[in-house]
Amino acid sequence: LQSEIPVRSSELKIITPSYLQFEAKVYNAPATIEADTLNGKRTMTVLVKNLQPIHEEKYANIKANLVRADYKLSYNLSRGDDRLYTWQSAAETFYDYLRTGVEESKKDINALLIKEKIKGLLPELAVKKFENYAKTNIAVKEEEEAETAAEILKKQYASKAGMMRLYITALEVLNIPYEIVVGSSRAGATFDKDFDSWSFLDEYLLYFPTTKKFLDPSNPIIRYGMIDQFMEGNNALFIKKKKEGTEIYPEAEIRFIPFSTIADNHDDLAMEVSFSPAMDQVQGKVTRQMTGHQAAQLRPYYHFIKADEERKGLTNEIIKSTLKPDVTYTNAQIKNTNLNSDEVNKPFILTTDMVLKSVLERAGKKYLFKVGELIGPQVEMYNERARQYAIDMGNAHSYKRVIKIQIPAGYKVSGLESLKRNITDGKSDPVLGFVSDYKMEGNLLTVTINEFYKQVLQPIDTYESFQKIINAAADFNKVTLLLEKN
Repeated sequence: LQSEIPVRSSELKIITPSYLQFEAKVYNAPATIEADTLNGKRTMTVLVKNLQPIHEEKYANIKANLVRADYKLSYNLSRGDDRLYTWQSAAETFYDYLRTGVEESKKDINALLIKEKIKGLLPELAVKKFENYAKTNIAVKEEEEAETAAEILKKQYASKAGMMRLYITALEVLNIPYEIVVGSSRAGATFDKDFDSWSFLDEYLLYFPTTKKFLDPSNPIIRYGMIDQFMEGNNALFIKKKKEGTEIYPEAEIRFIPFSTIADNHDDLAMEVSFSPAMDQVQGKVTRQMTGHQAAQLRPYYHFIKADEERKGLTNEIIKSTLKPDVTYTNAQIKNTNLNSDEVNKPFILTTDMVLKSVLERAGKKYLFKVGELIGPQVEMYNERARQYAIDMGNAHSYKRVIKIQIPAGYKVSGLESLKRNITDGKSDPVLGFVSDYKMEGNLLTVTINEFYKQVLQPIDTYESFQKIINAAADFNKVTLLLEKN
């Protein structure tokens, strides 16, 4: 109901025969919803007033925050008073749909599992190996009709629903317990467990109750144990098998998909630098380690790009964005890029030797050392208008930086206190913060920075402190030390 244009009044009417009863719910704004019946017609009216224009904002799910009306057919009184399109009936529908062709495909899938030496492996290892096979050999085509697992093996491509059928058939053959998960991205909408609208049922996942881990069958750039960050932090429909006697039937349960934690997602920087004898540049070694969702931003590119020149170009971009565009470097190495091996669960690592001239500037007999620029360019947030939406950080994550600087013999350093920052949300146990400090031992200056975001979703009333923390890293870029001879 909301767009870039302000709206004084927005009205939705659903007019049906009196025996059809729709229900509606409005999200992100107050509304009036009324229904009346006249001359055999039922009219439901949804009225929303004074809709403000939307504006783009950083760290906000614009679509999920839009004022919208959702509606559904809940009763057909001509056929009884049973509620229609419930979560349970959704579970039954998706269970049947996503298991279409399972029995007739088992023979072909069994042959594949034997050929690929997957059958007989421990359950978790079997799941991982089958996922690697499927994501290497089967392409996902959105526009394709869902087909059976056997047909998919022949064609080597499938829709998202088809990929679910492929995995489900394999899991049935391997006798591995699973649950079907149908939900939505929180970037699009917050799943409302109290309003059984099937409009929330867009995306498919698999859940393994034994290990409590998820798998996204149709996403080629992530593997078992990780799902898209916007599928986290939302409710979803979990479809479990329930057995009564010899009968097996699906059972619906709405559950929350937990966020990954700050321990899962980090982007760490370790540097050891010294000054050239001529005091015209700094040089040293840089190591960047990334895990979880942070690593997933880069690792898949190296997995799929095999050409050396393209890899070199990508590495060049990463190093320049990690440090500064004018950096020169040698011995760049990238580790743990293979999605189809245990490397996917290890940190993605970049190491390089580097030289930087622009962080050092002569001022008479003194030198200005722009130490803050060693952490690379940072995001800045400034307001043109009042904040509209709550904050979404994408995932819980941290940036830990340790910079060891060898100060030349015979030089003293001024301005060290500017390295100390303690900007947090003010809580006794902060969930957001930028904390930096230093230690001087002989000629070795060690700078430590811990920037952390433990809580993904932040209410709008925390925006002021959030903005200060985001800008703290950009402010740190401006820290300059003064070096002069004793």
